[in-house]
Amino acid sequence: MEHGLALLAEAGAVAVEPAYIEGYMAFDEDSFRESRAQRLARLIAVSGLTVHAVSAHTDLGSPDSHEKLRRRIGFAAALGARILICNATTADRTQDFRRVVTAVLPDLAAAGLTLALENPGHGSDALIPDGVRGAAVVAAFDSPWVRLNYDIGNALTYGARRASAAEDLRAALPVAAHLHLKDLRDVAGDWVFCPVGQGDVGYGTDVPLAAIPPDVPLGIEHPIRLWRPAHGDPRRREEVPSDSAVVAAVRSSLEWVARSASGDDQGLSTFTRGE
Repeated sequence: MEHGLALLAEAGAVAVEPAYIEGYMAFDEDSFRESRAQRLARLIAVSGLTVHAVSAHTDLGSPDSHEKLRRRIGFAAALGARILICNATTADRTQDFRRVVTAVLPDLAAAGLTLALENPGHGSDALIPDGVRGAAVVAAFDSPWVRLNYDIGNALTYGARRASAAEDLRAALPVAAHLHLKDLRDVAGDWVFCPVGQGDVGYGTDVPLAAIPPDVPLGIEHPIRLWRPAHGDPRRREEVPSDSAVVAAVRSSLEWVARSASGDDQGLSTFTRGE
């Protein structure tokens, strides 16, 4: 983690979004102890970065999701984050999902923390497959503590978006507390992740970044070690990218977004996975 933070600072990032995503890195529920959050907060501060959001995904419709979500709320608050990003669930678990999120609204309010639900990039039957549906799910809670983290790259790769990229972004923005910018290109039938602006998502053309209000934080996600063979689930490459490759990729994304977005102070961040 210390080394990853140093690389991000070298690349010019101003903030880091720690991410705990099942299947990408090894972690367990012990990772969300308050002492772990405080240690991570110190490492981030020493690196010269800040933290605004943390991703800690879990299925919010599963039987044990209430305690898992409360644990993640405590972790994010101890870390000093203002936004907790999490996937929702599948459509068949909608009632359980609504019950769990409603139950933690007092916890979110007490912590001053926003739960930002994210649209996934793969899988099936997601409750939030795109920005249009995500806006409807968030609106049903009628709470300032439940918003959307709209992942623009995921909206493309999930494959369930019925609106155009621009229309889907417009639908998401009124309820979005945070956006993820992620790009990828099709290489011989595989999805390969790349710096923002160099792939097939259409940033700057199909996705007009200038339309994003300057008060919506943007997080750059570049899963440089992952790929998606045959457009399937993400897989982790055996080889570790060089430090220079990581710095170059992050710097390229940061510079491209800074040139393309409306203003240069949109809280640009990048994040590293796991602890």
